[in-house]
Amino acid sequence: HTLDDEVQTLLLNLLHGDVYKLGRIDPETPEAEAFIPRVKPFREIPEEEIAFYAYLTGVKFQSYVCPYAPQALRSDIREFLNRLEARHPGVKFTLYHSFEKLKSLVRGQIKPSITSCARCGEPSSRSLCEACLLLEELEKSRVKNGLKADK
Repeated sequence: HTLDDEVQTLLLNLLHGDVYKLGRIDPETPEAEAFIPRVKPFREIPEEEIAFYAYLTGVKFQSYVCPYAPQALRSDIREFLNRLEARHPGVKFTLYHSFEKLKSLVRGQIKPSITSCARCGEPSSRSLCEACLLLEELEKSRVKNGLKADK
């Protein structure tokens, strides 16, 4: 996760009105949350700098864009932030650090309820986890299109 990912996710959660996910944006996810611990060492480094470093040092990376990305709200947010950054250098850092300050003020006041996914038992903040929601949507699409299930 890069600086770009972090500020995009911040705005995405704000625009979706998902204050619970805002409380979970941290450089590390505590094991107590029942989720797999995650560390984000690049969260304050712009995506462009990481890509440039990878290119210069020969580190292979995936550069293909998802064909569905242009329709996603995240894509509009990415373009918006990149335009702002071009006109006002440092705006991504400012947004990130402002959020860090705000987060410290509300830490502990907004706690999502963590439960188990009704389908697979993995931790989730909803009745179904993201993976099971995706599988459910794929199944609906398969049935709708008259496709047979894989065995």
